[in-house]
Amino acid sequence: DVEMPRVNGLEVIGHIRNLPPPLSALPILAVTAYQMHANKQAIMAAGADEILSKPIADAAILGEPTNARIEAGCQGTMRAQLTLSGARAHTARPWMGRNAIHRVADVIARFEAWDAAGGRRPTIDGCEYREAVQVVKIEGGVAGNVVPDRVVLTINHRFAPDRTPEQAIEFLRSLIGAEVLADSAEFEVVDMSNGTPPSLTHPLLEGLQDRIGVPPIAKLGWTDVAFFTANGIPATNFGPGDPTVAHTRDEFVPRADLERAASVLLDLVRVGV
Repeated sequence: DVEMPRVNGLEVIGHIRNLPPPLSALPILAVTAYQMHANKQAIMAAGADEILSKPIADAAILGEPTNARIEAGCQGTMRAQLTLSGARAHTARPWMGRNAIHRVADVIARFEAWDAAGGRRPTIDGCEYREAVQVVKIEGGVAGNVVPDRVVLTINHRFAPDRTPEQAIEFLRSLIGAEVLADSAEFEVVDMSNGTPPSLTHPLLEGLQDRIGVPPIAKLGWTDVAFFTANGIPATNFGPGDPTVAHTRDEFVPRADLERAASVLLDLVRVGV
């Protein structure tokens, strides 16, 4: 895939082509949604043999880590920045200013209280989606002897696919609190991707589910299932690996998961639905 996190497909192609033979001659099929001539030229110049344009299928199976069971649909994801202002002063006389960073504590406490109370967990087609709100970055500070007058929180909200982006924004603003937003604060959405509900009625996906033998569960996270669904292609998540260790330092994939997932997919391809 040309678009991937941390490293893009063009870099991967270049790395493969720089390997010693025979690996450097490995046939490469680049999959991309980019349709511009210049994009395709860049992909071919990087060393791809052919280009396959998205979307390309009647149904899609995304190889996300799911413990070799179906994780249906996906959450929406939003990143927002909350800027809180204060007033500078010398740290020897903090009462003469207002510490913007200290204001963060109240906002984080609101998020933690909401989560401790159970948050929001709607069930859609038998799959429970647990929503989440997390502060993922804090930027602030002037100097070691200055009361900071500005702090920026980057907040990630994962919302269930029964909510629109507008509803997700409204919820996050209400969780932060109208009084906080009205008190020398700025709120900006910097990134938004829709979620999508379970879609398992296509014969291919029904055949996949029949082979697994355990009920589907909700995908807690955003995946390209949303992209395919938006383009009219039913899709689901199925692959080896434990999703609870994804993006952790000790992420791994058990060999048994690889073999089980491969067995299911091979049978689906060879035998059909």
